[in-house]
Amino acid sequence: MGRWTYTPPRMPNGILIDGKKLFELLRADNPQSYIWDVDLLIQEIEETFGAEVTEVPEYVDGAFHKAVWCVLSNGEEIIARLSKADINRPHEKSLPVPMQISAAEYEIALYEALYPEAELRLAALLYNRIPELHEGIDDDSKDIIGRRLCVFEAPEGRKNMWWELGPEDKVCILKQAAEIRAALFNFNPQPKFIATWLPKRLASAHTPISLPVAITPTRNFCIALFRAKIEATIRNMDDIIGWPQDNNTVGPFAAAAKQSLLRLVPYILPSDNRGNIFYRFVIDHGDYGIWNMTATTDEYEKPYITSVYEWDSSCIVPAIFSDPKFVTNISFVTDEYANPSIARSSKFKSKYIKPARRAKFMAWSRQYFNTLYDAAPAYETIIREGSDARYLWFALQSRSLHNIEPEIYFGELGIWAKKKLREFGVSV
Repeated sequence: MGRWTYTPPRMPNGILIDGKKLFELLRADNPQSYIWDVDLLIQEIEETFGAEVTEVPEYVDGAFHKAVWCVLSNGEEIIARLSKADINRPHEKSLPVPMQISAAEYEIALYEALYPEAELRLAALLYNRIPELHEGIDDDSKDIIGRRLCVFEAPEGRKNMWWELGPEDKVCILKQAAEIRAALFNFNPQPKFIATWLPKRLASAHTPISLPVAITPTRNFCIALFRAKIEATIRNMDDIIGWPQDNNTVGPFAAAAKQSLLRLVPYILPSDNRGNIFYRFVIDHGDYGIWNMTATTDEYEKPYITSVYEWDSSCIVPAIFSDPKFVTNISFVTDEYANPSIARSSKFKSKYIKPARRAKFMAWSRQYFNTLYDAAPAYETIIREGSDARYLWFALQSRSLHNIEPEIYFGELGIWAKKKLREFGVSV
């Protein structure tokens, strides 16, 4: 559904386009040029569902998608999500076409795997269309066949309810979010799903990762995966490192750090004699936050999460690399000992958190993680005993490598790795 924005998009004259205004524009004799794609989207919906769109309660123009909440003439309510990326009209930041098509196919397979799990609260995927590649399409032509389309059953409730809740009701939502997160962590994907999609969902700063061994939920595979990620992130001298648009290359400090990191991997991965809690495969949502949820109130007027969406950011990882973070206007995270903590998020603009507010956020974090650990006890063990491995894994994630000075960033990682090697009695 794209990340729902807090304010509707605007017309060229500055007027906000909410759902009602969008519907008025679409029903005009000549729909405005800046919503031509939404006009085609509505036409495709009506043809697919055999019903007329009679109302648009909400319209969102997000960073990566446009989303339209539609009421149909048959009484059905749906949410249509149309990607902004068009494989027939690529630009300099476009992902390769095979990667975009694979991402669309993955999301369909993911919904098939997860939707039966009621605890995860996915909205039903009613219709999807994989982007179609056509050669010779003019940039000025108007069609949406190269854009990914998913249509979901509209859930009960609405988005952004969090901001209207009192303290007790916010704790109620936090506990539910923790229970959903635990259910996802405890879910065991089918081996066929893992074998098909784990290799395709792995990337390191836009560089594919080559796996040298068979995919198995074992420590040996995790060692190979970790080393492959390091190799893909820090390649050879003068190769691109980090985000391509940053125009950074591998220098001597990053190259030296690479060797230390490769040596360190086997020492920081725990043994797998604990019922394989560290190395079983799990699905991570990838953007687990309140903005990707809808909620309503139950018969007792208590808030209730009705759906979790935006699964297109998800990935498959060994459990030791699973991220339990949950974000509202603050990020609920843990320290290296698995103790609840907080971190500023993009939703929290102030650089300083007042003591009273910090205490409130910390209390919320404890509520979230205590509930999570009760429902998924292995999570706490993994975070605590796999702290060094987790630190390095997340330091190598693509989002950590944007706008960095790679020689400084990886040089410091190399110093850390050498210190750890010495602690393990390895000469450096």
